[in-house]
Amino acid sequence: MAGVLGVLVALVCAIWVLPGWLDWNRYRDSIAAIMSDGLGRPVRIGGNVTLRLLPQPVLTAAGVSVDASEGGDGVALRADAAQLRVALVPLLGGTIVARELVLQGADLTLPWPPGTGTLAQRPPAWLSSLQARVERGTLHLGGVDLQGIEARLESDPDTGTLTVAGAGQVAPGLMAVPEAWRFSIRLARAGPDGVAPIEASIDGQDRLRDTGLAFSGQIAGDGALAGRIMGRGPNLSLLLPAPPLAWRADGQLTATAGQVEADALAIELDGVPARGTVAIRIGDRARMDMAITAGRLDLDAWAPVLRGPFGQGLPIGVELTAEQATLAGGLLRQVHGAFDFGPNGLTVRTLAARLPGDARLTLQGAMAENAFEATAAVTAPDFATTLRWAAHLMPAGTADLVLPEGILQTAELTGALHAGPDGVTLTGVTGQVDNAGVTGSVRLRLGTGIVPITVPALAVALRLDRLTLGPWLQARPPGPAMDVDLQIAAPVAQWHGTPVLNFGADARWVAGRLALRRLEGTVAGLRVQASGAAVGEPMRVQDGRIELETDDLAPAAPFLRSLLQPAGWDVPPDWLTGLLTGPFVATLTGSGPPDALQASIVAVAGDLRIEAQPHREPSGSWAGPVTLRHPGATRLLRAAGIEAAWLGEGSLSAVARGRAGPGGTIAIDGGELVAGAVRGRGSLAWDGAALTGSAAFETLALPSPALLDGWAVRRVQGWGADVSMTAEHVLVDQVPVLRDGAFRLSLQSGTLDVRGSAQWQGGPVSLAGTLDASSAPARWTGRAEATALRLTPGEPLFAGAEVLQSGVLAGSAAVTATGQSVAALLATLSGQVQATVQDGTAQGFDLPALKAAMAQGSPGAMRAAALEGQTAFDALELTIGLQGGAGSVAASLSAADGTVQLQGTVDIPAGLLDARLVMQAPAAPVGVEVRLLGPVGAPRRTPDLTNVSRWLAERP
Repeated sequence: MAGVLGVLVALVCAIWVLPGWLDWNRYRDSIAAIMSDGLGRPVRIGGNVTLRLLPQPVLTAAGVSVDASEGGDGVALRADAAQLRVALVPLLGGTIVARELVLQGADLTLPWPPGTGTLAQRPPAWLSSLQARVERGTLHLGGVDLQGIEARLESDPDTGTLTVAGAGQVAPGLMAVPEAWRFSIRLARAGPDGVAPIEASIDGQDRLRDTGLAFSGQIAGDGALAGRIMGRGPNLSLLLPAPPLAWRADGQLTATAGQVEADALAIELDGVPARGTVAIRIGDRARMDMAITAGRLDLDAWAPVLRGPFGQGLPIGVELTAEQATLAGGLLRQVHGAFDFGPNGLTVRTLAARLPGDARLTLQGAMAENAFEATAAVTAPDFATTLRWAAHLMPAGTADLVLPEGILQTAELTGALHAGPDGVTLTGVTGQVDNAGVTGSVRLRLGTGIVPITVPALAVALRLDRLTLGPWLQARPPGPAMDVDLQIAAPVAQWHGTPVLNFGADARWVAGRLALRRLEGTVAGLRVQASGAAVGEPMRVQDGRIELETDDLAPAAPFLRSLLQPAGWDVPPDWLTGLLTGPFVATLTGSGPPDALQASIVAVAGDLRIEAQPHREPSGSWAGPVTLRHPGATRLLRAAGIEAAWLGEGSLSAVARGRAGPGGTIAIDGGELVAGAVRGRGSLAWDGAALTGSAAFETLALPSPALLDGWAVRRVQGWGADVSMTAEHVLVDQVPVLRDGAFRLSLQSGTLDVRGSAQWQGGPVSLAGTLDASSAPARWTGRAEATALRLTPGEPLFAGAEVLQSGVLAGSAAVTATGQSVAALLATLSGQVQATVQDGTAQGFDLPALKAAMAQGSPGAMRAAALEGQTAFDALELTIGLQGGAGSVAASLSAADGTVQLQGTVDIPAGLLDARLVMQAPAAPVGVEVRLLGPVGAPRRTPDLTNVSRWLAERP
């Protein structure tokens, strides 16, 4: 038994070891002949041939190759080894009977399309009797590489059908990431016409599970392929530059002349129906092109595809067309995009769409060095709506920039687009915005890139043909989630309807801080420059500065008046036109929070200098010291169109603590005024409709009533007032009139009332006057009372009273008048004036001389006494009755040497007197008459001695 086992062991060892000692290279030509006969072209075996008997007889030939030049059709094969499983008994007899062929490390190159006579068309004869396997194989098919192939090839000896099944990977170059696939091909024998039926399927593995393609068709003798293809998968992004959509496709496929086409494809993308085509070119310039047309697309899913990353796969061209598409919550229409994806990145051949707001966008560009470069054009009839939608495409924080209504309504722009990791830039922007030409650039930096930033930063540098500033000034700055750098220039800008020439703005908003580096422009010849910063939370102004300068301020007067009117300060235009002339320089600086801003103002307009240090109060008012100075008060008012000779010569100096609030309210606290002859101080407040307060004057200068012709009536309408004042001296046309006056002025509902008392000619007087401007015509009422007024030589009380040189006067007056002007008032003057004078002296006649002349009977002496001299009298009584501008005058004078009687009329508007004066000595039956005719102040006096002459003639 042991001997038998020993023989068996020796036999096994011989079978195992002996083949390695023998030279099997003698079968090299036989093996090569078998493969050459099957392939139809010479096969070379460059390595050794070895035999392994166990567990099965296998001949292994190393270094198998088929040169592509041998067949002339481009087929080439190289294998590390070819293993041929053979029958043992025939092999021992020197005959090779093949059972199975295994190609290890095979590298097969096939042309596309396959030519007649290649493996694609005629299976090798030896496959009719044996099976073939490929291990670790690689297939090169027209520039497409399949690697890691593990496949089995079988041929049905009865039908000639070739079946290939196995697994492999698409090598880099066709797909961005190699994926594992299982495949199956069934190729039937060709018919008499050279056409062979073919069926094929491919199914993904691992990540590509449930992804696959199935084809059923025919292959012609020239290699042309035609049939139907179906595909499906849960994630399109694993195959193509596309979003991760579940997909299905069904259509016709043809392959010829190096190109595979699938057209008339019925496609479903996440259940949304679409149509499409796919074309694959195989060869040196391998490429895939696909086109998808859908009624509706979700571009929110497709947009990340365009942002990359892009692999090194087969170049792919994609065309997307949709009648409607959704993106960032907006509806897009007529969307069409053509894109190329390749090893060098993305190329956008064209991208066109109608955006929200009916804006038309077109774009062409390419990805280069991790950045997208393109040219873009947009035509937007409702640009504001388009921008509001586009803000949703930007990073968080960009939507905080809220634009006011009325701006960015239309746009037609072109420019160069640069999009990279650090943001988006538009350069070379040209076109129109709101029908104004515009050029410049826009850049949005994101929180990524080489220099990371914490929040998005928007930089805008634009030049516009023209600009309306009003709506832009209402724009709300963004929050801290966004920075903005703004540079705007325009040769002409509009502000409150006034053109601003050479307008420029350079500002920056960073982390809640506004830095105004420069704001400049020229308004009606007034050059304006501003700068400063607003920082912190709450906001605080730092180093705010505004500078104004012009060679002539007159052209800017209408513009300045338009700024005052919204604040309620209705300054008469003739005032501004006169005052604001000549050179002007002003500087305004400020710091602090907006509701408590501390400012300083220095302005010089010609000879007028204004200084102020206002500060902002929580109520919104501005308060602080104000100083005005001018070397000539009358000259300043005359420039404003006000004749002010009555003010007297002298400078203007006004110092006060002022307050100006919303609605044009103004308050002056403790103000001091020097203007010509005027000296005073006081506190006044104007609330936009009424003036209140008090004032005390050392000297108060007033114009004559003639200068107020019509002015008072126009100015009291619609206003209110309650002002009290005192004056040590009151001048009218620089003539001292009153002393120690105290008055109160009130104005309400168009009625002006003035009441007060003063010292006049050394005695007290009370005055009261009312102007009712609410009636038509205006009605004036005046009252005056005086007691113990001492008359002074050379200081008449009124025109026509020069005859009284001394005495003590007591009297009253009550008058009314209607009208807008002084002439109308005089023409309607009515009322009564009464006065008495005690122990006085009158000039212009001489009663003692008249008495002596009558005693002498000398007419010449009588005439002289009636026209010249002075007379001391005991009492004078005067009554003037006024009606419609005409007055009846009656006066009676009594003295120790005679009496004087006056009767006559006075025409107030014309200032003419027509009266008869009768002077009579004591005990004389007749007197001397004097006719007074002419101006009240200097009437012509004509003596009449008729009665005296008759009396002298009749006297015994």
